[in-house]
Amino acid sequence: MAQSKQSQEIFDLGATLVKELGLEDSHDTLGRWMASYISELMVKAKNAPKKEKAQAEKECFEAILTLWSQREEVTERIQPLAALKPALELLSRLAHDTHLSWELYLYDNKDPWRQFGTKIHDNSQWILRLLMVLQTLPVDFVNMAKWKEKHSVHLADEERQAIGDLDEIVNKTNHYFGLEAAAAEPHAAIEKIIRHIGECIDGQVKAFEKLKAALPHEDPNGTSAD
Repeated sequence: MAQSKQSQEIFDLGATLVKELGLEDSHDTLGRWMASYISELMVKAKNAPKKEKAQAEKECFEAILTLWSQREEVTERIQPLAALKPALELLSRLAHDTHLSWELYLYDNKDPWRQFGTKIHDNSQWILRLLMVLQTLPVDFVNMAKWKEKHSVHLADEERQAIGDLDEIVNKTNHYFGLEAAAAEPHAAIEKIIRHIGECIDGQVKAFEKLKAALPHEDPNGTSAD
C-alpha cells in the first residue's frame, strides 16, 4: 500500500513537471524535449504488460526523480521558489532581526533614544514587508500552494518553510494595510504600497524631529539647556 502511494506521488510529480515544461508558450526547446521524454516514459509505465511493468516504472521513476533533483540547473519552470528569490532575500533579513535583547533594548517608553529606535525598527520592518509584497505581486500563490499541497513530500524542508512563511507575511501585510482588494489590480497595489512606504518614512522623520526636541541643547553661552 505504501509503495503504491509512493508510486502515485512520483507519477503526480512527473505530471506536474510535464505540464510546467511543456507549456505551449515556452521557447525552452530542451524543456519541451524533457517534457516529451518524461511523458513517454509515464505512458509506457502505465500501459506496460505485467511482466515488463516493474522495469518500466523503475525507468520512469528514476527519470522523474533525476530531473527533479537537478531542477536548479535545468530551468526555472520546475523550481517552485524561482519567482520568490528576491522576496526570500528580504525574508532572510527579517528572520535575523528578531533577537530578544534587541527588542528589550528598543521598547522603553521613557528614553527618547529608544522611542526613536522603536519607531525606526518598526517602520523598517513594515517597509521590508511592503517591499516583499511588492516583489511578490506577480507570484501565483495559488499555484505555489498547489506545489506544497501536491508535492510536499518531494520539496526540501526549506522550500516548504519558505512557501509557508512568505504566504503568512504577505497575507498579514495585505490585511494590515488593506491591500487585499488592490492585489488583484497590480497598478493599484503598487500605488498603495508606495504610498504606505512613504508614510513610514515620514513617520521616521517625525520621530527624529521629536527626538531632537527631547534632547538637551546648549545655549549660546555654552551651557546646556532643557
